[in-house]
Amino acid sequence: MATIKRKFDHYTLQVLADLSADIGDPDRYREKQVLTRLSIFLSSEISLSSPTLHHHLRGFVAVVKARGGIQAVLESNEIRRNWVWLAMMTIIVTNTTSPSSGQMAEEDYFTNEDLYAYITGDFNTAFPCPTQLFLCLRDINRLRREIAGGRRTANSPALQGAALAIIRDIASFAPEAWTERYALPERALVRLQLALVFKSATMLYGMMTLAAHAGMPFPAHQRFATADVIVELVLSIMQVLGYDELAMVWPLMVAGASLGRAARSKQAVVDGLLLGISRGPCPSVGVYLGLECLRRFWKSGKTEWDECFTTWQATVP
Repeated sequence: MATIKRKFDHYTLQVLADLSADIGDPDRYREKQVLTRLSIFLSSEISLSSPTLHHHLRGFVAVVKARGGIQAVLESNEIRRNWVWLAMMTIIVTNTTSPSSGQMAEEDYFTNEDLYAYITGDFNTAFPCPTQLFLCLRDINRLRREIAGGRRTANSPALQGAALAIIRDIASFAPEAWTERYALPERALVRLQLALVFKSATMLYGMMTLAAHAGMPFPAHQRFATADVIVELVLSIMQVLGYDELAMVWPLMVAGASLGRAARSKQAVVDGLLLGISRGPCPSVGVYLGLECLRRFWKSGKTEWDECFTTWQATVP
């Protein structure tokens, strides 16, 4: 680990030096160059869950703004669409596994139209979340930020209505009828299992963070039962269907965050799955650090989402 960190720090300094040179020289500066370097840099930081990831995501958004915004970048054809999508997706997903008061507000810069404009390419094997549910993640994040920032009145009908609307939107998603503008996996069982696991994980995230505000009871046994469903689906996808293991990191992190004060045997299953993924064909320090976060949470005896994610965790492979 120490060797990896030294190498990463060495190359980080090189990339930052190149970025500084690009930005500091008006004759040399090219938005495409800067965004390209930042994109490559972000990919490495995500894998290692680098503490500077937030800063460089914010820098990426700042460059996009300077370039005229999301739509202008898309229309220019100068910057690869997947670079911008990587930044948007990472901000949104990382905000789910961040404390309510520690999210990246840059997420608000993206409109639903911006997201739709970029979710038109190929099927995302790293985070195969249905679009309807992905937008629900964004809605949950936003409401959590508003509550934490005092922009929502506690116990108000407006807050309860907003929370209920998100929960109902998640519930309305029909896994068996999942369609997108891009091609989905050919095997019907693969499509169904992926849709089910992301619906279950999205609902669990919503209930863990918003149920109290929606006036909905969510006792421990329901948390544990939903986590069991997620784990069973993940095992099926990974073992029977042979699907990309890294795609299951976020659902497993959500399941793990719901297992505060659960039986040690339940926690051990999630622990073993995440540990295996972190050491798999595509080893990920970020996944291991996420697991360490869950282990501390389980040991603490606490149960709340923000008690688990006291600092942000990058859960995008």
